[in-house]
Formats: sequence, structure tokens, C-alpha cells
Amino acid sequence: YVVKIEKLYKELSVKEKILVKDFGGAVSIDEATRNTPELVINVVNYAICNVHNERSSGEKDYQKIVVIDTDGKRYVTGSKAFLSSLEQIADEYANEGIDEAIAIKVYRRKSKNYNGDFITCSAI
Repeated sequence: YVVKIEKLYKELSVKEKILVKDFGGAVSIDEATRNTPELVINVVNYAICNVHNERSSGEKDYQKIVVIDTDGKRYVTGSKAFLSSLEQIADEYANEGIDEAIAIKVYRRKSKNYNGDFITCSAI
């Protein structure tokens, strides 16, 4: 598969860009939130990555969001609801000129539109 970074919250070094595109070393937010009520992450950066995977059994083109915490740990998800919430929070920080880690809680919510739940986040 091919991964291209579409957007960065803050600039990364070449090495950091390579690490962001390696989802294998990242913690899956989908898995991490499956059996816990919430996950707390102190976000220092995030990247929206476009993925093209010819061998995918589903969509061949999709997005992954990689979140980097204060310890350098990487988290990854494809949740559009999570991305939307995170970008709104990050935009507020940027608009106020706040350049510090963004403390968020990540959790699952029941969907009103389909059978199941989705991943989202809130500032804490």
C-alpha cells in the first residue's frame, strides 16, 4: 500500500513523517476503546494520511488519522467522527494561539443512524 500525508497539525521531521506512515507500530484506537469506557491522550500532533491499498478487500482508497501523544506514542484510527471532533478542538487551540498538548478523552457512542457505535473525542 501507499501512504501520503495530507495534513499535519504541526510540522514533522523526515524521520517523524516516516514513523507516522507506519501504522503497524501504532496503537489502534478502535481496539483500545473496545473494552474501556474512555482513553485519555495528550495530543502534541496529528496527521491525516491518505492510503491507497490495491489489495484491500473493501475500499482501495481511505484515510487514517495518526495521533501522537506527549510520550511519542502513536495512535491510529479511520474514524471520521473522531477526526471531525479532533480538528474542531485543534482549530480552537490554534485560533487562540495555544501551543500546548491537547488533552482529549476518546470514547465510543451509540449511533442513531446505524446498528452499532462510533469513536469520537472531547477536550478535557
